Amino acid sequence: MDKRSRMRTFIVVSEGLALDSRGAYHASDHYLAALDLVMEFSSPSDTIYLAPANRFGAHQAEDLFARDYLLSRHCPAQVEVISPEIPRRGYLDTLDNAHVLKMDLMRKGRWPLGSVTLVCNRPHRLRSRLMFRLCGYEVSEVRTSRAGERSGTRMVGRLWFYEIPVLQYFYELLATAYGCFRFPFLKDQM
Repeated sequence: MDKRSRMRTFIVVSEGLALDSRGAYHASDHYLAALDLVMEFSSPSDTIYLAPANRFGAHQAEDLFARDYLLSRHCPAQVEVISPEIPRRGYLDTLDNAHVLKMDLMRKGRWPLGSVTLVCNRPHRLRSRLMFRLCGYEVSEVRTSRAGERSGTRMVGRLWFYEIPVLQYFYELLATAYGCFRFPFLKDQM
C-alpha cells in the first residue's frame, strides 16, 4: 500500500462560538468536541479542512478559533483554513460552509478532494452530509461528537438552540429543508 492511499481527508463542520463570563469568545463546547474527535482519529499523513464559518462579532471566525485550538493541542494532521481573500458575506450556514470551502479548493487547484470524512455535532449530521454532497463532495463517512464536560461558556445568541438538544434537532430539520430550497440558486454560482 503506497503512502497516498493511507492519507485521509477530514472536514470539520463549524459548531459555533461561545462567550465566557468576561465576554471573551471561544470555540463552543460543541465545536471543541468535534475538534477533539478529529484529533483522536487523525495522523500526520492526514489533512483536516476547517469549514469556513462566522465571526458572531468576535475578532476572528469560528474556523480560525478551531485552527488555533488544534495547533495549541499539537494536532498531528495538517490543518487547513480558507484563504483570507475568499469573501465571507452574510451569515454562512452549512450549505455556505460547503460552497465557500469548495470555491477556495477550486482556486487552489485542490478540487475535487476525493473521499472525505465529515466531523460534526450529532444533531448536525444529516444536514452536513446532505449539504456537502449537494456541493459535490464525496462524503464517505460522517463522524459525530457530543459535547461532554461543559466549560461554563454560553453559546452566542444566534445559536441559543444548541443548548436545548430537542430544539436543535427541530432547527436542523428546518435548516435542511431551507438548504435544499436554496441549493438550485447557489448552484448557478459554482
